[in-house]
Amino acid sequence: MKSSHWTNNKTLNDWLHEQKIPCIEGLDTRELAKKLRTEGTMLGILKVAKKIDIEKVRKKLKTIENIDKKDLVKEVTTEKPIKYTFWNSPNIVLIDCGMKFGILRNLLARDVNVIRVPYDYSSKRILKLKPSGIVISNGPGNPKICEKTIKNVEKLIETDLPVMGLCLGNLILALAAGADTHRLKFGHHGQNYPVIASRTKRCYITGQNHEFVIDPKTLKGTDFDVWFKNANDRTIEGIKHKQKSLFGIQFRPEDSLECGFIYDNFIEEVKKCQK
Repeated sequence: MKSSHWTNNKTLNDWLHEQKIPCIEGLDTRELAKKLRTEGTMLGILKVAKKIDIEKVRKKLKTIENIDKKDLVKEVTTEKPIKYTFWNSPNIVLIDCGMKFGILRNLLARDVNVIRVPYDYSSKRILKLKPSGIVISNGPGNPKICEKTIKNVEKLIETDLPVMGLCLGNLILALAAGADTHRLKFGHHGQNYPVIASRTKRCYITGQNHEFVIDPKTLKGTDFDVWFKNANDRTIEGIKHKQKSLFGIQFRPEDSLECGFIYDNFIEEVKKCQK
């Protein structure tokens, strides 16, 4: 790669090498894009070498671990409970499935105590913390792999505590309620996804980053209704319990100024249950 701008002090190739970022050249990227758009997200290998043995690469492809079967959340959850405390405030237990700090900042900005616990922290131990509300965070991977979290949430939603699931947390909440989830062909990744509220029909522009969604057919047998739908492909973007203060959303409310009401609504319910 050659650079031509008069202010440059290194080539793009040099910078990529320093940052250990792989780069593809000499490849028909349009053909690659066509395959991805036809088959969806696929497992693959990026081989860097002057000469490539195609047969060896093909053999190695057969040994790639399926990421959908890997417990990614285990790798990113907190190892032990962490407390973020305000005086005389309600306690919220945040089940950390790989949470964004934006979630924590939004909760703390609303003057509540947050106790962040590992994703497999038992429901009994959570209830001993005397929470006034539960948040299930975002995180990576297939939600069905979080079996312990799902079982714990099954017990937590039997209580009268408010529960909010965000992104992966929304999917875990749905699985705990008896619904099913499946992988999208392409996933939703970006900052400008329109979602529509089922009751008001208002459209919100949201940030999203997920590969899995709730199966709408299986939601019908639960006590949850669809709260939001994706305006582009009509997939479920949020669910809400018919009687209790239990809800989840698939998008990221902290990424949108107009979606802060999600946190506000949750805190309102939490204050009603303050202990």
